[in-house]
Amino acid sequence: MTVVAQRLGEARAGPVVFAVCVILNLGFSFVGWRNNPVEVHEFRQVQTALTARAIQEEGWSLAYPMPLFGPPWSAPMEFPVYQLCVAKLATLTHLPIEPAARAVALAFLYLALPACGGLIGLLGVARPHRWLFLGLILLSPVYLYYSRAIMIESTAFCASAWFLLAYCRVVRNPHRGWLAAAGVFGILAALAKVTTLMVFLAVAATYTLSVLAQQWRAAPRDRRVVAGIVGRTLLTTLPAVIVGTAWVHFSDGIKRSNPLSAFLASGPMESFNFGTLAQRGSFEFWQRIGHHTAGSVVPVFNLTLILLFAVILDKAWRGRTLLLLGGYLAGPLVFSNLYFVHDYYFYANGAFLLGALAIGWDRLLAAPMFPTVGKWLVIAVSLGVQVLTYSQGYLPFQRAKQDGFELGRVLRAVTRPEDVVLIFGRDWDSKPAYFSHRRTIMITDVHALDLVAVNQVLDRLPDGSVGALVIEGKARASLARYQPLMRRLKVKPVPLLVGDDALVHVAEDRVAHAREQLERLSLDEFRFDSALEIGGLTFPRKRYVPSQHPEEQSLKAVMTPMPLVVMHPYGVAVHQLEGKSVFNAHAPTDVVFEIPPKATVAAVRFGMLPAAYGGKNATDGVEFRVEVVDPAGHHQVLRSIYLSPSKVEADRGEKSLEIPLPPGTKGEIWFRTLPGPTGSIAFAWAYWAGIELR
Repeated sequence: MTVVAQRLGEARAGPVVFAVCVILNLGFSFVGWRNNPVEVHEFRQVQTALTARAIQEEGWSLAYPMPLFGPPWSAPMEFPVYQLCVAKLATLTHLPIEPAARAVALAFLYLALPACGGLIGLLGVARPHRWLFLGLILLSPVYLYYSRAIMIESTAFCASAWFLLAYCRVVRNPHRGWLAAAGVFGILAALAKVTTLMVFLAVAATYTLSVLAQQWRAAPRDRRVVAGIVGRTLLTTLPAVIVGTAWVHFSDGIKRSNPLSAFLASGPMESFNFGTLAQRGSFEFWQRIGHHTAGSVVPVFNLTLILLFAVILDKAWRGRTLLLLGGYLAGPLVFSNLYFVHDYYFYANGAFLLGALAIGWDRLLAAPMFPTVGKWLVIAVSLGVQVLTYSQGYLPFQRAKQDGFELGRVLRAVTRPEDVVLIFGRDWDSKPAYFSHRRTIMITDVHALDLVAVNQVLDRLPDGSVGALVIEGKARASLARYQPLMRRLKVKPVPLLVGDDALVHVAEDRVAHAREQLERLSLDEFRFDSALEIGGLTFPRKRYVPSQHPEEQSLKAVMTPMPLVVMHPYGVAVHQLEGKSVFNAHAPTDVVFEIPPKATVAAVRFGMLPAAYGGKNATDGVEFRVEVVDPAGHHQVLRSIYLSPSKVEADRGEKSLEIPLPPGTKGEIWFRTLPGPTGSIAFAWAYWAGIELR
């Protein structure tokens, strides 16, 4: 009677625990529900949201829109099963893309749960305990967060789980319904995300070998049984393989039709996707896989439970646990680099590791020697550490304040809806296109110096299509290279706006209108330009007033008195060089002082960083110039020294000068670092070690 009561209690407890897990899952999922896609792995989330919105606005075709690389404005990745659902839901409900995308992703997770319950049931887990496995999935960090992210993971997981359930059923028993289901879901999984399907195919292959071995032992001479299993295996998997291969071939053709997107074809991406044997054998790789496992799938406490259960279980249950552990490891073993870099890839294989834990729970609950309270306490703690790990890892990103993307607002203000924006130095980040609602041509680092490829794509655009040009990051060090491009596009060579890491140039016929629009915006990251023109080249800079910037008080360690203004192409910074403070004066930089009434001498120490001429770096040199500017604005050069340490060894190391000031001098004194004779600022890493007016 006690045993019957206990079983009745477990039968009720499982659904109750699952219901609690559903409530917690939904509660956590709705935190930040209307956030923009700039959360964890924003690169992929924004790209997916951009594609869904483009399909909604422009319609769908096999070469679906991705407005990032220029005509043909398509570079298909996965078949857009998820994005199509998002676009349709957003259209029907008039929801913005973000909440519509989160709703679709979460719905696919819940649609996958019956298949997951069926699969754990095939392994012999008691029906009441299957609810616990489903609750465990709902409270695991990778499924809690990425099931409400704007990503395709849950769609691919859902299709793959139903494929595997149908496949496993049809392998053992020839059933037409399950046979058809396996074929359909296999095709959907291959189209949604082939890397997810391949993890499930690895489990399917292992399961098939197990069934074949059992059948052969039962009837070693009955070849018809083996032939039937092999035949059903081919019927259920070949359609997915054929359709998936056809899609890759089609999408590769679209990508290769544009020189700027060809790098995304399967061939060039092979090493990034699959990694190398050396990577798989490295300690760093497995350390990283362990880090992702503990932070995204199961924390150390639950991983310890899995290993403990695997040791104490009997042979049959240990074999099932090892099957699940093998399924989990199939992901990183096949796609080593993808799993090394991205934690969201563990969405595909994480359920197998969770299944191993659920088997342990099932055996624990079935063990008569342990008290019931103790068993449920272990399960409660297991679920609790899952939630705690999620709360410490992903939840803060959902709660973080989002300030938007200022470059997007800027580009939307300075361009027209039909304009194209050309962007260097940001790889193929989708944020400018998404937040500006403009088509962009992203010039990746691979093509930053390949202006032939850039011009090939620009040739496909009507004249006057480019409304703005953005140069970011390292690309700013080669501004001279972009002058012919600016002339071709009729873009003003002087940037309209300067940001901490970006220059925004606008088409010449839009400058007045663009400035008028920008003056209505409240901008924090961008300022109107303070540019310096040298030898026909314009170098954008920002103005800093140190007295208004507490973080720049470190200048006191290098300069006496404090300067009035610093005009710098990047940002004011003092760093350490050989144990002493130096001011980063990357050319072209001007440091402006008011001349003290009794000052008669300017004492300076200066030089160029060894990295500017070491290794493969070769600076063109920097001019160090000291000028006096009288109240009327007239400049008088007091001293000028040109250092070319790449060519002249004597120009290396720190230099010092004491420069007499003309008697009765009033006004300002400027300490300047200017580009060398070619105008290049590449590796123009100059510094002031000391400026003293006394």
